[in-house]
Amino acid sequence: MLGYLLILGALILGLAAGYDLPQIATYFLHDLLERETLQLLGVVTLIEMLTIFLELTGSLQRILASLRRIFENSGVLIALVPSLLGLFPVPGGAMLSAPMVGIYGDEIGFRANRKSTINLFFRHIWDQVFPFKPHLILAATVVNIPLFTLIGWHLPVTLASALVGFWYLIGRDPRMKSLIPPNQEDPHGGRPLLVEVAPLVIPLVLALGFSIDFVYAMATGLIFGLLTQKVSGSMLKKWFSKESAPSSFLF
Repeated sequence: MLGYLLILGALILGLAAGYDLPQIATYFLHDLLERETLQLLGVVTLIEMLTIFLELTGSLQRILASLRRIFENSGVLIALVPSLLGLFPVPGGAMLSAPMVGIYGDEIGFRANRKSTINLFFRHIWDQVFPFKPHLILAATVVNIPLFTLIGWHLPVTLASALVGFWYLIGRDPRMKSLIPPNQEDPHGGRPLLVEVAPLVIPLVLALGFSIDFVYAMATGLIFGLLTQKVSGSMLKKWFSKESAPSSFLF
């Protein structure tokens, strides 16, 4: 529905600017086939494919469980978990992070309104600097500047906001305390945490360190995940069925 509304809005804007329908169609086809447009579509599609893949393989859940062993302080985890889940538009991400924030908040003694505020704030804190965000990629494309240049402009304010938000919502509370996780089993089934996070890290390393086009960097990360995760035929079928279904990716 959103796509149809955007096309309708572009059509109305074109007509209001004095263009006729054949001119609008010509401009639309020209821009649709431009290299920048195709790259943008490729990046957004690959990000969504990687997100669904990590969810179906359980990799995202294993990463979060590993963090519970690394960071025993509930005050760190209550900010870290929604921040990580907010990096990617995981379907049902808000529903996943809220109970986890609730658990860590209960350990500290936070009230419901404080826990809700923390979940909302930290889920969106990196929206203006994380290069996998479609709206950020689109903004860089529209204004015709490098993606990481735009991120660099936003980074100081984002970091300051994160530090102030953490202090105000969590850090200044005297009830913060360290807790030992009750479950000491290996949360990632013997798989190194580095392997689990590699599909997310590889695109960043290739794009930032080697100046490789982001669409190819994302494809490399996804291929690495396919090669290192246990993937079944039923999982691939579910993966592509999710890909073909209407998506809430832009939300």
